[in-house]
Amino acid sequence: MSSERASTLGAHLEELDRLLHDVQAELVPDRDPRPVLAGDERPVLAGDDVAAAIPEPPPPPPPPPPLPEPPPPPPVPEPPPPPPPPEPALDQQIRALTELSERLLASMRELLNGYERVIAPSSRRPPEPAGVTLSAGPFPDIEALREFEAALSHLRGVREVTVRGYEGTDRAIIDVRLA
Repeated sequence: MSSERASTLGAHLEELDRLLHDVQAELVPDRDPRPVLAGDERPVLAGDDVAAAIPEPPPPPPPPPPLPEPPPPPPVPEPPPPPPPPEPALDQQIRALTELSERLLASMRELLNGYERVIAPSSRRPPEPAGVTLSAGPFPDIEALREFEAALSHLRGVREVTVRGYEGTDRAIIDVRLA
């Protein structure tokens, strides 16, 4: 029975060897395949070690190339230096320009106020001369009314005399403006 077992084991080993050979050919196509032993060409001995019948595995693939080093981070820019303190002469110039600007603004405001007083009508108008309205008469004719009007205009303090209208047939309404 041991020879029967040995031949069955040999047949199984040959089948495994062929299957492994096919798998190796698929995995490593650049390698020349190892020839498969035919059934009777391989002597099977009773004392053979099973490990000796398994073919050697292919060599491991080469290690992947090393990853390139990442570029160094960009340098952090330094903050700008603080501005230098103002020079004394420059500081004096700035003060002088500021004062000049303030004086110019004050002068402009004065001019604008003066223009407003000239252009805008003043609320303090001189009072208008007082006026008086008279109802005078009887005048026998127009000539008598004209003599009365002339006499009124020659009086001191009278500026203007105007006949505004008539009342009835012999009375006149007269406006007298005083100076």
